[in-house]
Amino acid sequence: TKTYEATEAGEYTAWVKDKYGKVSSQDFTINQNAFCAYAVNYTWDFTYKGQVDTWTVPCNGTYQLEVWGGKGSTVNSSSGGYVGQGGNGGYSKGYKTLSANEQLFIVCGGGGVTDSASTYNGGAGSYTVGNDYRSGAGGGATHIATTDRGVLSNYNSYRNEVLIVAGGGGGGTTHYAAGQAAGGTGGGTTGGNGAQANRRSDSNGTIPNGGTQAGAGTNGVKATFGQGGASTGWNGGGGGGWFGGNGASYGPSGAGGSGYIGGVPTIVVNGTTYTPSTQNGANAGSGKAKITLISIDS
Repeated sequence: TKTYEATEAGEYTAWVKDKYGKVSSQDFTINQNAFCAYAVNYTWDFTYKGQVDTWTVPCNGTYQLEVWGGKGSTVNSSSGGYVGQGGNGGYSKGYKTLSANEQLFIVCGGGGVTDSASTYNGGAGSYTVGNDYRSGAGGGATHIATTDRGVLSNYNSYRNEVLIVAGGGGGGTTHYAAGQAAGGTGGGTTGGNGAQANRRSDSNGTIPNGGTQAGAGTNGVKATFGQGGASTGWNGGGGGGWFGGNGASYGPSGAGGSGYIGGVPTIVVNGTTYTPSTQNGANAGSGKAKITLISIDS
């Protein structure tokens, strides 16, 4: 008995010869899925590291892509006992048919940190005055792309390279006498709005809007593609996202950034329809991502 171990997919022919010299042959195909080392439903998990993760597709097949944005920072005032909750990050899910040896690039956003200048992958920094005027930074977005350009804001001129995004939540805010306000939730087609924590009614206290699919909201310190609006006074920073959440001045919490599923349209595989989705406020920690093998193709 002789054994031949194939090392790649392709068309093969086997010949045999009997003891009288008669030769027979048979053509056959070895498909790529014969070389897949992973079973259906195998998952790869990615967590916040402050850098880009590179993932190489192991097998021809359909994969589920899941991303969660980072939560905005929660803050406490030393007087009055107020707690301004950071907005939870969003969640997006989509599906993509991929070929072996393709590469995807995953960036998991950070969770917002109080008194931070910024949060990795688009969360805007916060502005704090003493111990009684406290505000938190926005959470960072999480995205998956087909190229490595770093953080999401670098893709403004290359948006077609981004497959999926989960928005980050806005930073919370407190004031020792005026109360507290939770940050807007990240994710969904539109991020959650901020909220008012103090008693100001002038324009400086305008409540900021969440990011949308088309741009920043109308109120507050404008966010941009991939980047939350920064604080210009006592308030929470906006969360990162496809478009970040707006910031504000003198009191309101930050708004959440939007999610995005435009790079992962609905597909049908073996009669099953896979539809992408995005939602607000699904993650209470740093950003993360998961890739799951749904089906193996020939």
